[in-house]
Parts: sequence; structure tokens; C-alpha cells
Amino acid sequence: MTRTLTLLTSLAIALGFAAPVHAQADPADIAARCVAAIQDTMEQAARDMHATTDRTTARIRQLDADGASDERIVAAGRAGVQAVTDTEVAAVREIRQLRNNTIQALRRLDAPRQLIARVSGAARAGAGKVEDAAERATTQIHTAVRAAIR
Repeated sequence: MTRTLTLLTSLAIALGFAAPVHAQADPADIAARCVAAIQDTMEQAARDMHATTDRTTARIRQLDADGASDERIVAAGRAGVQAVTDTEVAAVREIRQLRNNTIQALRRLDAPRQLIARVSGAARAGAGKVEDAAERATTQIHTAVRAAIR
């Protein structure tokens, strides 16, 4: 994921990982930027999973309308579920990396515990929302497969 690498690199630079952390760095600003990056990652993953679900269910309906075998329909469903899972795993990994890097920077700055807790809570919530979106997407794909192979 090029977007992931770019985001992590940008955050690392913003947090001062490419250079020593400066005393003038604002811990509240660092935490806010991380929370925003977590939110962006979660929203992009949800959009990507939704698009995958739409494409997959449309493909399943088309295969069914064309009289495709159950095996082909199931294979299309499996491919869609795998794509959703790949997106979920990558997004959760990105969120955790953002959290870990930011908390490390905040600790170096002796930031208040509330800021660390805010970042940690945002990461937990963001990862949970990604996981929930993946579960919904998978359920929709499974439902489409079941309807097509009846």
C-alpha cells in the first residue's frame, strides 16, 4: 500500500523521527495529527471495503444471471472476502503503527498521560470500526453467495 507508506513516512517526519525530537514540539498537536491520521485510515478502509463489496456482489449477481456454476459463484465470493480481509488487516496494521510511533514520540516529550490515552483510545476505536466494517462486508458477500446458489 503506497498510501500507507506515504502516510507513515509523513507522520514520522512530522513527529521528528527523521531528526531528533525538538523541545518546541507540541505534544497536543502531535496527538491531534495522529488521531486525524487514524480517522483517515479508518474512513479509507471502510470506503475500500464498501467498494469491494459492491463489486463482488454485482459480480455474483451477474454470474448467477449468466447461469454460472455454484463453484464459480463461490470462488467470486471468496475472492471478495479475501480482498476485504486484506484491506482490514492492512488498515488495522497501519492504525497500530501510527499509535505506536506517536506514543513513542509523546513519551519522549514527557507528554501528559491524557494525550497518550487519547491516541490509544482513537486507535482502539478506529481498529474496531475497521473490523466492524469488514464483518458487515463479509456478511453481505456471504448473503449474496447464498442467494445465488439456491
